[in-house]
Amino acid sequence: MKNNVLDFIESKTLRQHLSGQTLAPAVECILIAQSRCRSLNDKLVALQERYDKYSTEDFKKGVYNSWADDFKKALKEYILIKSARSAEAKKNNDNEVYLMGICDSEIDNTIYRTYKSALEVIKTKLASDDTGYIKKCSLDSDTDNSILMRFNDDHEVYDVEQSPIDEAQFDKEYCIEGAYAELPHRFNVGDIVRHDEIYSVVADVKHYDSLPNYMKHSDYTDMCLYCLGYTSIFFHSCKGTFDHEHFPILQTELCPEEELPESKKELIILSRLLKGEIRIADFLEMYSNGDIDSLMKIKGLIK
Repeated sequence: MKNNVLDFIESKTLRQHLSGQTLAPAVECILIAQSRCRSLNDKLVALQERYDKYSTEDFKKGVYNSWADDFKKALKEYILIKSARSAEAKKNNDNEVYLMGICDSEIDNTIYRTYKSALEVIKTKLASDDTGYIKKCSLDSDTDNSILMRFNDDHEVYDVEQSPIDEAQFDKEYCIEGAYAELPHRFNVGDIVRHDEIYSVVADVKHYDSLPNYMKHSDYTDMCLYCLGYTSIFFHSCKGTFDHEHFPILQTELCPEEELPESKKELIILSRLLKGEIRIADFLEMYSNGDIDSLMKIKGLIK
């Protein structure tokens, strides 16, 4: 296999967790289809490799949830749909233009006549961490048909979407890229984690050998870590609140204590509490009195 599934995972932490482990073919395909860090072309090549290598029975292995009755058949349809749409997106037509959609950018809402010119502007005028889309739309006022091309931090198109959505075609796409996959990750309760510039603490971890009944409708949104974040609020009686958050596991990184912003230092106390290093009575007393700072001083976390 030329394309390693680990190369399609955005999270460096998760790549390390899965390194050396064997994932089921369907799980690999779900991860590849959901990838944002590789181009759509790379993804389709990797998916085709797995379609060619594995049998229908092979694709039944693993813990995942998909709408597809026959995963291999659905995978072939997915590859064909995305390939055809990608080709159509790049085809220049006299009655169609390419509209930019990039927040806080000077090229937002600018229009270009060709795919090549639009992509060239993306590659030359955007910062490395700017993302957004290119929308191929018709100049014919009688139709709203368009193709949305989403690009990643490397300014590569990683997905193409059709608008308006054809329900039957959407089902064929969603059963692959929208599927749930169980991953043998090693995130633990009490880990401090980061998603983009948001910080939190892992509060619960579950792994499944088989999916329970309550997950029979699970999808990609359930591929997350259940966390608690912290928000400072000066007028709050406890000086802040701990909030329930879901972090997408494919984009979540471990965060060492020393890398936490000063405004999030309270997460260290929460982390050590969940790891059993701080007594819950001490935590509740200090927090309810709005005095977590004193607990951090006792533990030597601040001066």
